[in-house]
Amino acid sequence: MDLLTLLDMVAVGSDDRVLVGRRADGLTARDIRDRAIVGGQLVRDAGADILIYLAGNSAAFPIALFSATAAHVPFLPINYRLGDDQLREMLGRHRSGVLVTDDRQRAFKFASHLHIMTTVDILAADFAVSGGPDPTPPDRDSIAILLMTSGTTSAPKSAVLRHSHLTSYVVGATEFLSASVDDAAIVSVPPYHIAAVANLLSNLYAGRRIVYLDQFSAEEWLYLVDAEQITNAMVVPTMLVRIVSHLEQTGVSAPSSLRSLSYGGAKVGVEVISSALRLFPQAGFVNAYGLTETSSSVAVLGPVDHRVAAESDDPAVRARLGSVGRALPEVSDRGSGFGRRGVPARRRRRDSGERGAGIGRVPRSWSADGWRRLVPYKRRGLPGRRRIPFRPRADRRHNHPRRREHRSCRDRRNDRRPP
Repeated sequence: MDLLTLLDMVAVGSDDRVLVGRRADGLTARDIRDRAIVGGQLVRDAGADILIYLAGNSAAFPIALFSATAAHVPFLPINYRLGDDQLREMLGRHRSGVLVTDDRQRAFKFASHLHIMTTVDILAADFAVSGGPDPTPPDRDSIAILLMTSGTTSAPKSAVLRHSHLTSYVVGATEFLSASVDDAAIVSVPPYHIAAVANLLSNLYAGRRIVYLDQFSAEEWLYLVDAEQITNAMVVPTMLVRIVSHLEQTGVSAPSSLRSLSYGGAKVGVEVISSALRLFPQAGFVNAYGLTETSSSVAVLGPVDHRVAAESDDPAVRARLGSVGRALPEVSDRGSGFGRRGVPARRRRRDSGERGAGIGRVPRSWSADGWRRLVPYKRRGLPGRRRIPFRPRADRRHNHPRRREHRSCRDRRNDRRPP
């Protein structure tokens, strides 16, 4: 299947349900499809071989993505926070494309050779169904989206996501139009992030309304959740810290409509999660951990796990709030050592539905039931820019009884070294 077929299914099945934007003036799936057909025709008329999105969160994002799909060209969202030199170099790689931006003046500085459209243009009220025939669906194995890497170790590169990749993930993880008419999700992650793409496609396929927040602030996020009766939200740890801090400092009550709050992407302190669970007693918290090289989710700390850990007096159980949960049943995982000479690698395979996807270099907790916690990483300037986990000498892992039996002579010599 391809993304255009997925949109057609939602447009036919969801009737007049608002799926993007605020309840009063949002867009239905049919509105998105109509605008995408017109946008795709504009891309073809411009002779473009790619559609580049350089803007923040808005309803223009899904329209631009599906316009690229209708035109059979890749969709490339770019980080609008990049510096001038980086944008000039990145946009200079494409000689014939359409650029959708919310700042035309800035775009002309770096991409005067491209066909430039604004987000206002693509959302204009006079965009209606074109008089031409409906576009043919793209090949399922063609490129749907190009996501740029962060560029921390070299120049940013494009990660390829094909139609078959995206639709298989969505159809396999989401039930078609399973959301209630009153369900709504707030999206505050930037559009150039994989989470923005996954949120759009998953919520659209489930029939859940999406409300975009362009510039994140704790006050605006809480206001929008309350005003639009948001039921589902996903935040990164820094956002969660700011939300908790704002509620504790102001003393205002948290919105009561929120039923599911997922977070991830970095380690979160146990104190922050404990406070968030207290401030949002009706919400189910989920911490999903995944790797680009394996799967979007390989370990999950679910809502019940959060509440059990928060209410426990056992320090070992309460410490689970700082973990990423346990590996999914269908995942074959391996806890590797820390550093170049760490714990001998172990492997544990499950009986049901094994996917053969390893967790890789996820630090493995020593608990018997398989709970895993994240350990901060430290970048070091080694040849090849290899990423080395940071291992404190006095860490409890190093002196754990299970490991002490297997330590090498070199490890024992390290024990005698001064810190």
